[in-house]
Amino acid sequence: DERDKKIIAFSAIIPEFTVIQICAYLENPDFEGTIKTLPIYNKQIELLYRHPYLLLWYTLISKFYVQWQRMGFTEPIKFLFDRQLGFEAPAYSLFESMRTMAKSKLAPSFYNLLAGSPEFADDTDQIPLQLADMHAWTVRRELSLQDAGDKVPFEALENFERVTPMTLRVTKEYLEYMAESVRVGSGD
Repeated sequence: DERDKKIIAFSAIIPEFTVIQICAYLENPDFEGTIKTLPIYNKQIELLYRHPYLLLWYTLISKFYVQWQRMGFTEPIKFLFDRQLGFEAPAYSLFESMRTMAKSKLAPSFYNLLAGSPEFADDTDQIPLQLADMHAWTVRRELSLQDAGDKVPFEALENFERVTPMTLRVTKEYLEYMAESVRVGSGD
């Protein structure tokens, strides 16, 4: 009962301060059978192809910028991510590559959205990360067959539904396309 009361109370905060909820996911067997099998010779990009985190991170950020502009927002976006040891430096490098490409190929209004670099912080210090973790926990719990007898309170789910969702699925077809692009680019 105490847990449910806390979840309901915290979930009520999310729609007050959240414009859109976004998540990116892929099926692990799809990743294992396509991207992870590639022979990678460049140490800088190896992590991108050995673990799905950076691929999902890149997908989430790149697609969100487009959605942000479509929604009519013009101010730069500040991304705050949970600290991920070993992934932060490659993520910053990936973001800088994204920014460089945007500057040369996109309109200045879109490039200006990229003004702020993503930040990584400890979720014990950041309330927005704590709320995001709680939201992810409730969504996983609601979808999990293992936790079928221990569902999230209905009131909390109603609060989450008050925020526009944006779910990005990285499909097997897209992963195969990426894998083929890498093979062609490396001369394999």
